[in-house]
Amino acid sequence: MRKTEMPSDSAELRQTDPTYWKKLYKAAMLESNVLRANQRIEAALWAIAQRSLECEQDLAGSVEERHEIAEAVSSLHYWKKFISTY
Repeated sequence: MRKTEMPSDSAELRQTDPTYWKKLYKAAMLESNVLRANQRIEAALWAIAQRSLECEQDLAGSVEERHEIAEAVSSLHYWKKFISTY
């Protein structure tokens, strides 16, 4: 999957739900299967990047959401590094 492509199952949801990234983030953080966790992490990071672009382009999103995004990205990178040791 290229960086600009959205996972096909999330296209409609992302367009209608600006909090979709949070759902993917939670799913990634709760996944215990290493292979699925990597996939979920990548999907969450992609959704977060898209939401960040929306916030920049449309001046959407609150300061709180931007802080949540920063924390989520940090947590996802940590989780990805942690599970890569297994």
